[in-house]
Amino acid sequence: MAEDYELPERLVTEALLKDLNEGKIVASEVGATIPGINAEKQQQYLLELTQEYSKGKLELDTFFQAVAAAGLNGDISSDLMEAIWLVWLQPGVKQDELGELAKECIKKGKLSRRAVMELGEVELIVAAGQAPNKLGLEQRERKIFTATFYKQDKYNLLREENEGYSKLLSLLLSGGSLQQQHVAGLTRDLKALIGAFKLDPNRVCDLVLEAAERDEAGVGNWLSLMGLFNKKAPMEMLAMKFLHYQQDHSHLAVGEDEGSSAKQQQQQQQQGKPPASLYNLAAAMIKVRSHDQ
Repeated sequence: MAEDYELPERLVTEALLKDLNEGKIVASEVGATIPGINAEKQQQYLLELTQEYSKGKLELDTFFQAVAAAGLNGDISSDLMEAIWLVWLQPGVKQDELGELAKECIKKGKLSRRAVMELGEVELIVAAGQAPNKLGLEQRERKIFTATFYKQDKYNLLREENEGYSKLLSLLLSGGSLQQQHVAGLTRDLKALIGAFKLDPNRVCDLVLEAAERDEAGVGNWLSLMGLFNKKAPMEMLAMKFLHYQQDHSHLAVGEDEGSSAKQQQQQQQQGKPPASLYNLAAAMIKVRSHDQ
């Protein structure tokens, strides 16, 4: 037998259950015929009703009569679903009956499908008739999870033309510091190059950040171009730049002569020390993001 959750003071008393079952309490359009069930007590009241229903002390019709008699005519979907879910977790409870309760609540508009899908266990979702079976729901859940967190945009590097990157570099390196009046034209040209030569937007974003890093005076204008790319891409590119300086690149040194040893020693000294220009770029990006929020 399921045990009741410990509550401060029971709202659904034996006397109230008796009156409900005998039809002495009915809903009224004038007002609540079960007084005292305010917004603060709504969740507890629904939980106790669900517990009594799971014990067989309330019929379905009487359950909905009790909800209406308490004046709960607003949006009770979340509180009702949490009540069903909590009772569902109790040992020894008749879960099939709770599934039927959830189905009827959905039919009567007391419970939304969204609340069931967001708050219910897989078995409860199936019992409520919102999924054909557990296996199908779990497969769909995995597909959505994979698409949300692991989907990658693939670009065929073989289709990218070197001419496109040559034109891109010429565009980014032309002139001095980027001025505000040139941003619109540069945005148009970048879009054209990405589309015409099928360039990887992430690689283009990386090169734009390189240009911004080298132009301290115009860094704000460069960062206004970030709207062309995936919202997360600029910060991810910046993190990779910092990570690059913390990685060991000594294995890239070739030869054991004196010159190569000196070069390797210089690399080790610079390891873990990003240049000041990269910190300036990071500060500018943080400043831009804080203004956008």
